[in-house]
Amino acid sequence: MLGQTAPNSPRGDSPSTGTAFSITTLLARTNNRPTIAVFLDLEKAFALASPHAIIAALVMKGIRGRRHAWLQDYLQHRRARVSFQGHRFSYRGFENGKPKDGILSPFLFSLLMEELVELPFREGTDLLSNADDLALVVTGRGNKLTRAQEALDLISDKCEELGLKISADNSRAMAIKDTTPACQLRVQGVGLAWTDSYKYLGV
Repeated sequence: MLGQTAPNSPRGDSPSTGTAFSITTLLARTNNRPTIAVFLDLEKAFALASPHAIIAALVMKGIRGRRHAWLQDYLQHRRARVSFQGHRFSYRGFENGKPKDGILSPFLFSLLMEELVELPFREGTDLLSNADDLALVVTGRGNKLTRAQEALDLISDKCEELGLKISADNSRAMAIKDTTPACQLRVQGVGLAWTDSYKYLGV
């Protein structure tokens, strides 16, 4: 598993799985070899994530009983109300009830990212994840474009299952040490733009 978000870190910044690890892993995979890299942008990330998918991931990790019930309540049916100048308004339910800035949110989101990076990709295909920054890296022999498209199809299907949405408009593909292909890679039917430079995790 490469570049998985650290579950106990709000930003995924730990010495072994944080930003530096993801960058060095990407550089190691692409060092002096023809590579196709696809940088994927997730729309609203945790805000769109399926509570049911998160609960299922927690069950797979062995979370049951009262903890399971508490987390289920934490993720669903949340309400809030506004208090202004002594007046309290009625409670309103959130359209999407997951607490984006909650202390548990980065850990819960990392469970979904773990499911993505563990997809059964073909040899020479890796998905790096640092929080919601995803980089698909395809190296090795054979048709890299075909393998990249197969991986994108797997990722797209899994994202749909997890309630996540890839923004094709904000995602980019890059051919490294190779000629940029004439055809586009596609995410859910939308072509990805090719680029010759990309700022990944601030670099």
